[in-house]
Amino acid sequence: MSAVFLQASEEDVDELIEFLGSAKLNVEEVQNQYDYYLIAKNQNGRLIGAAGLIPCGKYGLLRSCVFASSFPKEKIPFLIEHLLVSASMHKLESVYMATDKISSIQFF
Repeated sequence: MSAVFLQASEEDVDELIEFLGSAKLNVEEVQNQYDYYLIAKNQNGRLIGAAGLIPCGKYGLLRSCVFASSFPKEKIPFLIEHLLVSASMHKLESVYMATDKISSIQFF
C-alpha cells in the first residue's frame, strides 16, 4: 500500500482529531496547532498516519505519532524525516522525543 505525505491543513482538522482521538490521545491543541502535523493518506484519501510537534520556543517536542494498521511500516522513517523538514520550516532548531516505548528507539 502506498502513502502520500501532506502538511495538515485546516480542512484536515476534524479528521485528524477523530484519528488521534481513536488512539485515545489528547486532541486539545490540534485545532490551534494543526500546521505542526504531518499526515499520511492512502490512495483513497483516507488518513492512515499522523505525527505532530508541540512547539516550545525554538524547540519542538515530537508527539502524537499514530499509524493505522494499514500504514506501511517501512514508511515510518520517511514520515519522521518529513516532520523534521517541517520543523525546520517552522524555524525550530531541535526536535526532542519522550517515550516509554522500546520499539520507538529504532527510529531515532
